[in-house]
Amino acid sequence: MVAVPKGRVWRYEGPRGVVWRIRYRDASGRRILETLGKEPAWNRKRAEAELRRRLVDVERDGYRRPERLTFADVTERWLADYLPGRGLKLTTLDGYRQTLKRHLLPHFGAISLQKLEQEPELIDRYITHKMQTGLAPKTVHNHLLLLQVMLKCAIRWRLIQRSPISDAERPRIEQPELNVLNQHEIAQLWVAYEHLADKANPDERAWWQLAQTLTFVALATALRRGELLALRWHDIQLLEARLHVREALVKGRFTPPKSRSSRRTIELGPAPASSSPKTGNESTTKATTSSSSATHTKAHHSTPPASRAST
Repeated sequence: MVAVPKGRVWRYEGPRGVVWRIRYRDASGRRILETLGKEPAWNRKRAEAELRRRLVDVERDGYRRPERLTFADVTERWLADYLPGRGLKLTTLDGYRQTLKRHLLPHFGAISLQKLEQEPELIDRYITHKMQTGLAPKTVHNHLLLLQVMLKCAIRWRLIQRSPISDAERPRIEQPELNVLNQHEIAQLWVAYEHLADKANPDERAWWQLAQTLTFVALATALRRGELLALRWHDIQLLEARLHVREALVKGRFTPPKSRSSRRTIELGPAPASSSPKTGNESTTKATTSSSSATHTKAHHSTPPASRAST
């Protein structure tokens, strides 16, 4: 006759409040004691259901209590064993590492994975702390997405049973109001660049002209920074008034654009400023005309002077 595994549930009144605990033996025969969480989030009914899940895992899957690892330990394994095989872009990898280094590791690094699982209020505390330090809700939301991916992996590695972030309330994200330059402001910007270039010495003048070109192509096309810096002569067809986005420049390396839809062709509108304006009034007139013509571009982009797109 096969022995049916047994366990125990009890309510424990500790110095930091009332918690619910379970005790059982894993597949190796080792006696396991787990603290599930505090009241009122946990009660006898929920603790008994959790114990039944543990016993089923022991019988069906041969569950063994995972080794006690800190979040820093799991991060090291995740970076070495999981992340390199995902085929992610350099910008995504760099973003993950920066988020871990600057935010998640300083906050969670010394906490054991088991404690993080048993005390989901630690996630709420992190959200509150980051919001109070002035981070944008979207930034905090991205932190939680990364944490969710890591904890999902920890579940698959059988380091924890459930993710404490699954029920966490995320910060509300509101779409920021866009600050769009009007025609007059674009004209003023054009004149300012012309003035700076005229006043610069010969060595610096070319750099001001390049900055002017980059700024107005960005205003005209809404290209991402990496896409803008990756433009080459073969991407620009001035006679056909087309600009092709094929690559992005990220950390000094040419890579494919951010997504499949990012590889696109932008059809430019008329380019009235094909010659460089020199005088102040003439500059204002041409820059204003250029910004007006921007409204005629296709693919939801606008177009100021395109003549220097490859300076």
